[in-house]
Amino acid sequence: MGIRTYSKIFELMMRLRANTLWPAMHECTVPFHFVKDARETTEKYGIIIGTSHCEPMTRNSAGEWSYQLNGPYNFVTNSNNVIR
Repeated sequence: MGIRTYSKIFELMMRLRANTLWPAMHECTVPFHFVKDARETTEKYGIIIGTSHCEPMTRNSAGEWSYQLNGPYNFVTNSNNVIR
């Protein structure tokens, strides 16, 4: 999804009096903060981006974490790579 799609979603959310979005975090989705102008558009519409997943700080471990380069995304067994 690009910023045009998110803009339409944000317009609909405003009509519904909603202001919080939890973007999908899967291997097939682009991490939200990788979308060009995403931050500026959320500010324009007053949308708050949140996360209720295991990924901290709205990061997408499925889309941003390289298992081959960094090992498992597991703080207990791989904390040196997870906290970088």
